Amino acid sequence: MFSKVFALLALVGGAAAFSPRVMPKTRAAPVAAMKPMDMAKTAAVAAVLAAPMMAGATEGTNEIFGVNYDAIYLFSIPTITIGHGLGLLFKDWEESQDNSDFFDELPNTPN
Repeated sequence: MFSKVFALLALVGGAAAFSPRVMPKTRAAPVAAMKPMDMAKTAAVAAVLAAPMMAGATEGTNEIFGVNYDAIYLFSIPTITIGHGLGLLFKDWEESQDNSDFFDELPNTPN
């Protein structure tokens, strides 16, 4: 008996899912555009959330980024090392630059 009632409810629910919707005769309120600051926040949150998801996308290979290739370390470790070395070189160069403002040397404009 229970299975017949369940089958009837499933049949009615399935039929209701395919019936046409009755749309009310109302006007939609205008949608305000997102502010640039909201877009920046959204992009920052998306980047923070997407990075671990991409790194965890192993797809059954148990390898980083789903790559089942043992020689990936031959490429990733030197790339990270070179990038880190370039960052240190840039930091040393940046510290050696004088931090005076270029526009301080220009004469004042008359009011």
